[in-house]
Parts: sequence; structure tokens; C-alpha cells
Amino acid sequence: MKKEPFVPSLGSDVIKKFCQLCDWAYQSWLMQRTLFDDNPNLYVLEKDSFQRFFSLLNNVTLEYALQQLIKLHDPAIMNGKINLTINCIVQYGDWEKKVRTDLKSLSDELELLAGCLRAARNKVLSHNDFLACMENVPIGCFEENKDRDYFDKLQEFVNIVHDKTIGGPYPFDSLVQSYTREFLSALK
Repeated sequence: MKKEPFVPSLGSDVIKKFCQLCDWAYQSWLMQRTLFDDNPNLYVLEKDSFQRFFSLLNNVTLEYALQQLIKLHDPAIMNGKINLTINCIVQYGDWEKKVRTDLKSLSDELELLAGCLRAARNKVLSHNDFLACMENVPIGCFEENKDRDYFDKLQEFVNIVHDKTIGGPYPFDSLVQSYTREFLSALK
């Protein structure tokens, strides 16, 4: 019989680290979104002298942000190792019944939104799947603005676990948006 790995108590240090991982995924996404998707002056980045560089930067920041997001959805235990993920928090947290129900509900909603990225993660973000590489077909995406919905739900999830363990909400750091806008302003 396979022995389950020891899962440590999900005390304040673990919850704090989990919140930081979620915040990092948020900041990575927000920087990419501000720099490319929501940039009203995208034409500045598309000038001939910068086009190739910013095209590469767009791909790198997008892939990195998606990787950070989808890692949050790994199973709690893989290959006998514990992952600090949404599943781990729901499954192994010492939550009251109502809190566990709320977290499970949010987790299911987050999984629906993130699920469309699983194929991309498995075929191109974490591995170089032969057919995916050779066919060069886009794999996985969010419907328009579903990424915003995802991070709103993730913020709810993080606020609950932080409040019930440490106390109070854990607001994601959106300063990266200001830094990115300053950078874009300097380019103009």
C-alpha cells in the first residue's frame, strides 16, 4: 500500500506563503495585461525598431504569467510530494464546515476558469509536446476578460484563507500596474 506523504499543518506561515504565491501569479498577469492587452498606446511597442523585442517580451511575460496561474491548480500531492496549491489548502486546511464549503465552491469556479489552460501547460508551458510543437496550433486561452474574473475569485479565496488563519484580507499588490505604466510613459 502506498503511503501518503506527511502533510504539515496549514498554519500562518504556510498560508502566508500560499498568499504570496497567489499574489505573484496576480502581479505577473497584471504586468503582462497592462503592458500588452490594456495598453492604449500599443503602437509605441509596435514600432519597427522595437517590434521584435516587444513581441518576444509579450510571449515571455504571457507564458510566465500563465505558468504561475496554472501551478496553483496542481494536485495537493503529486509523485509523493506535496504541492502548495489551491487543492492543498482546501483539502488539508483545518476549516470549519461552512468555510470548507465556501473554499471548495471557489476552488471549483477557479478550476473551471483555469481548466482551459491545462492543455497549454501540459503541452507547451511545461513540456515540449512533439505534436503540439510540430502543429504550432494555439492551445488554451481565456474568453475575453475571464482572466479578470479568475483573479477576482482568487482574491476572494485568498482573503478567506488569510482571514481565517491570520486575520483580515490579503489584498493583491497592484503596484506593478503603476510601474508598468511609468515604463510605458517613458517609452513615449
